[in-house]
Parts: sequence; structure tokens; C-alpha cells
Amino acid sequence: MTHPASHAIHMPWLFDHRHDQLLTGPGPSAAYDLTAAPTRHLPGFLAPTPLSPLTALGDELDEVRRTPAHVVRRDLAGVFGGELPVSLTRLVRAPHQEMETVVADLRRYWQRTLAPTWPRVRALLESDIHYRARSLTERGPAACSPTSTPT
Repeated sequence: MTHPASHAIHMPWLFDHRHDQLLTGPGPSAAYDLTAAPTRHLPGFLAPTPLSPLTALGDELDEVRRTPAHVVRRDLAGVFGGELPVSLTRLVRAPHQEMETVVADLRRYWQRTLAPTWPRVRALLESDIHYRARSLTERGPAACSPTSTPT
């Protein structure tokens, strides 16, 4: 939402959600500021490694909720440095209490914006994994480089 030109493939989705206040404001929110970092990287605790390919959203959000306080602070410092948005100061001071709000916002974000299209996105991702696995076995590691795309 904050850098649409760098993700032109997602323009139809961005267009559909451009006025959704959950994503665009109306005022400072921790969830928005966490995902709109100036470095375009998420704090690591927001995207934990899934425990399995079948992990459900609730399981992943529970993992985010259980992030140790020192990890929250380290990840925020790594992304924002000394430029921490005001909306995140409470998350730094009291990570465990504020994480409930962040997780609730992430759940709402998922339900309103991603859940309706997730089956199509997941099918596309699984197809890409199958394509790259087949390319790896047939043509070797160079065929699976980030610049390699399906023909």
C-alpha cells in the first residue's frame, strides 16, 4: 500500500483495497506502521517460519503472540533504528500486552483482504514450488535462481 509502484503485479488488489481504513489509516496504528516500514522489510517476528506446510493462520498468529520481548525490541530496532513511529512505542515498552492488539489487527487484515483470494494465491504458490522442484531435478540449481521464471 505504501510503495505500489514496486509491486505492479498486485495493482488490481491494491486498487480494490486502496480506501480500506484498516490498511491506510485513519491515524497512527501499530499494525499499519509495522507493515509500512521505510526499509520495506517486516520486523522478523511478524513472519515466523511456518511449523509445517499445513500451518493455519491461527497457529501462525499464536507464534507471533508468543514472541519474546527481547526479540520484538531487537526486530523493531533492526527495521526502524532510531526512527520508531509513535504508534510502536507501547509495543517496545510492553510487548506482551500490545501484541494482543497487533495480532487482532493482523487477523482482521487477513479476513478482509487476503482470505477471499487465498485459495487462488495458494494454488499459484504451490504451482511455482512444483515448477521449481521439477526444474531443479531436470536442469540443476541454476534453473531455480530467483531470476528463473516459468516459460
